[in-house]
Amino acid sequence: MQNTKSFEIYPLFSTPIAYASIDNDIPLSVIDNLEYYPYDDGSGFSSVDQNILLSPPFEKLRFEIETLMNSYLFDFLKFGEGRIAHTRSWINFHKYGHQAPTHNHTNSMYSGVYYFTSPENGGKLFFMRHNNDLTFVSPTVMPLIREYNLYNSHTFGWQPKPKDVFLFPSFLSHFTDPNMSQENRYCLAFNYFFEGQMGGNTGYVNLQVLKDDTKEQI
Repeated sequence: MQNTKSFEIYPLFSTPIAYASIDNDIPLSVIDNLEYYPYDDGSGFSSVDQNILLSPPFEKLRFEIETLMNSYLFDFLKFGEGRIAHTRSWINFHKYGHQAPTHNHTNSMYSGVYYFTSPENGGKLFFMRHNNDLTFVSPTVMPLIREYNLYNSHTFGWQPKPKDVFLFPSFLSHFTDPNMSQENRYCLAFNYFFEGQMGGNTGYVNLQVLKDDTKEQI
């Protein structure tokens, strides 16, 4: 008879991703009637307004997102100083066949995505780690995995629903499946930096994110 011992797994040095659902009362017509431009790679469209959360129709949603972001950083990750500062926010618009290719967010510390619409067959959202990232194996030896989970996956995905929001460190690579539905997929992407007095002794810094008065930039 096989001797099986119980044990615990600790997700040490993990990359926490926050997930929640946030209601909004923004009419879809407001989002649909924004001015968009196509991405150079033909993967979809972005709103011309790159500070969408600063617009009056999105004021309440911004408050909810920043409340969640503060809880993620200060209640869960237990940050003891600093404060979040909005740097960019824009809406991605994906028609049939469009997708978000693998990317991360530069010049940002924490990012997120909020789904206004997520049609059936509209595509999953995936996060990924690169093969040269050291986790549970080295990049030179990789046994076959018979069942993937949070601990052993190179990619991990969710099927988002309307009003879903995901928060994550900006360095984390992510992508979406193609939208294979006949409905448009609209999601809000946003970036936040950290500012204020942080650290001590030789590690002390006082950062300030300058406010950008330019509402629309490509």
